[in-house]
Amino acid sequence: MIAYEIKTNGVWTGASRAVAPDEGLPAGWVRADAPPAVIDGQSAVFVGDGWIVADEEPSVVVPVPAEVTMRQARLALLAAGKLAAVDAAINALPDPPKTAALIEWEYSNAVRRDSQFVALLGPALGLDAAGLDALFIAAAKLGA
Repeated sequence: MIAYEIKTNGVWTGASRAVAPDEGLPAGWVRADAPPAVIDGQSAVFVGDGWIVADEEPSVVVPVPAEVTMRQARLALLAAGKLAAVDAAINALPDPPKTAALIEWEYSNAVRRDSQFVALLGPALGLDAAGLDALFIAAAKLGA
C-alpha cells in the first residue's frame, strides 16, 4: 500500500512511500488510492477518504476546539480585552442561570464551546458565533 503526505489543508505535497498495512503513519500522512492527475495551478486534495482536484489550493482550516481549560479561556479573554467584562455579564443574568454561570466561571476546570454557559455569556460580551470560535482557537494555542 502507498501512503501520501498531505499538508494541514489536505493538499498532497508530492511525497509518497510504500507502507505495510499494519504500519503506523506519522501525522500528515494518509493511506489512499493514488491521487488524481492535476495540471498547472491545480492541487490534489485529500478530503475524508478520497481525493478531489481543486483549481486553487484551499486555505488551512483551523478546527474549533470543543473544550479549553479555564486557564486558557481566561487568558484568551484577557488578550481580547473581555476578561474584565465577564463578572458584569454574569451578574446581569437573571437567576437561576446567573447562579449556574457563577459556578461554571468560578469552579470549572474547563469550558466547552457547546455549553449553555458559553451560549449565554458570548452575546453579553459582544461575541457572535465566529467571535467565540476565534476565542476558543486562540485559547487552545496557549497550551494546557
